Amino acid sequence: MNENTPLLQIRRLSKSFGGLKAVDAVDLGVQPGEILSIIGPNGSGKTTLFNVISGIYLPDEGEILLRSPDQPEINLVGLRPHQVTAKGVGRTFQNIRLFANMTVLENVMVGMHCRSSSGALGAVLQAKSARREERRVVQESQRLLALFHSQLIPVMNQPAKALPFADRKRLEIIRAIASEPRLLLLDEPAAGMNPHETRAFMDDLKRLRDRGHTLMVIEHDMMMVKGLSDRVIAFDYGRKIAEGVFEQVRRNEMVIEAYLGRKHGIA
Repeated sequence: MNENTPLLQIRRLSKSFGGLKAVDAVDLGVQPGEILSIIGPNGSGKTTLFNVISGIYLPDEGEILLRSPDQPEINLVGLRPHQVTAKGVGRTFQNIRLFANMTVLENVMVGMHCRSSSGALGAVLQAKSARREERRVVQESQRLLALFHSQLIPVMNQPAKALPFADRKRLEIIRAIASEPRLLLLDEPAAGMNPHETRAFMDDLKRLRDRGHTLMVIEHDMMMVKGLSDRVIAFDYGRKIAEGVFEQVRRNEMVIEAYLGRKHGIA
C-alpha cells in the first residue's frame, strides 16, 4: 500500500429499496489521514452509503475494499456490522446512541470490547489475565477521554445522560475510536450544536485527523464543511455529482441545482 493508495475504495456500489436507487453505481476513495465530507440534500443517499459500508445494509452490487499497510485487502461486502467494526471501521449515527445510565468511562470501555481477549468466562472467574486486561482497558479509556482537551476526564464517573449535548457527541466519537478503527464514519456529528459549539467541535475533529485518524463525515452545516474538509463529495439521487475541494464543489452547477433547483450558490 503506497501513499497514493486509498484506505477505502468503493467501486460501482449500488443499493435499491423497491424501485428507488438510494445508492447508484458509486465510485469513491478515501485517502489515509484525510477528512472527506459527504454533502447533499436530504434523501440523496448519504446515510444509506454509510449503512452499506458499515454492514447494516447489504449492497445489490459493488465492492467496498478496506486496505492497510500491514494487512491484506478486505472486501467488507457481506460482513455483519460487528465484523466490519472488528476489521477497522468505526461509526457514529445521527441520533446519539450512548448507554445513558452507564458512566462516561464505562461507555468508552464498551467500545473496546472487540479488541479485548479475556472473554466472559475469564471476567466471571476473575482470572489474573482478566483483571490485568481490565486495568489496561480502564487506562486506555482514560487516555482516550483526554483527547478532547480533558473535558470528559473530570466527569468520567458520571452517567452519560448527565453530559451536555456537545459532550455526549464527543463521547460517542471517543467510544467509536476505542474500537481502534482505521476509518471513522461520522453521520452529522455537529447536528444540534450552536455555532460556538460547532467551531470548537470542528477543532476537535481536526485534532483527531492530525493524530492520524481518517474521517468520512456526513454534514449539512456548510460552515463546518468548508472549515473541516480536505475534500468534499456531493450526492444527489444516490449518485456522486461532484468531487473536489469545497470551493470547487460549492460552485458546481449540478450541486447548485441539487440544493436550490436554480442558479444560486450555496452558503
